[in-house]
Amino acid sequence: MSSLSRGEAKGLIIVLFCAAAWIGVQHLGYVEFGTAGRMFLEGAFRRHLASQLALQAFEEALQRAQTLEERWRAVREASERFGFARAEMSWAGRYFEEDLAATNGEPCWRIEIPLKPDGYLRLERSFGAGSAPTVLVPFAEALHRNLAAMPVVRVRSAGR
Repeated sequence: MSSLSRGEAKGLIIVLFCAAAWIGVQHLGYVEFGTAGRMFLEGAFRRHLASQLALQAFEEALQRAQTLEERWRAVREASERFGFARAEMSWAGRYFEEDLAATNGEPCWRIEIPLKPDGYLRLERSFGAGSAPTVLVPFAEALHRNLAAMPVVRVRSAGR
């Protein structure tokens, strides 16, 4: 056998092994492989990675925020990025709210995160809103973890 035919034989063996492995996996019917393949082909992996990076950037922005307005801006921008239709925050005697996306009359679900001592952050999202669903729980956890740890500066009027 010549060197070229040995290389061809090795290549053929590798192709046959891969084909047999693929047929075997298909025959076993592992749902994980089908799901992983769809995630890769449909871009879900890339979207999930982008969401995780956006979540990390949000936490960094929130940690850099010095004022309540800067905190609200970070929350509002991240909420919009993660597909929420409305954001509302009451904290330290201040109130912020903004409609971030049209709901077109669709029903919404709501998450409320308590902020000590007497505030809250309320977010609304339409059912079926398609962006970043796998990051919503980590986003809520990041909101609670970062906002609950931040000091509250009370707003006082000039007459007090």
